Amino acid sequence: MKITVKASGILGEHIPGGPMSVPQKTLSVAAFLGQLPLPPDLPCMVSVNNTLVPKAMHRERMLNDGDEVVVMPPLKGG
Repeated sequence: MKITVKASGILGEHIPGGPMSVPQKTLSVAAFLGQLPLPPDLPCMVSVNNTLVPKAMHRERMLNDGDEVVVMPPLKGG
């Protein structure tokens, strides 16, 4: 299965962008994030195919071949 991953902000320093091949045929967002070299104390938001996936749904939202996952730092207002 191929997943395209993009990272923005400080997360781009930790995640290689571009297509990634994963051996699993089914993979949750949470499991995919666990495969990325992210520091455990660094919070992030995730979207799949331009749709935000709430953290509470990371274990339930399954990825499909060709999906685009964007990992970004939390938004801050001011």
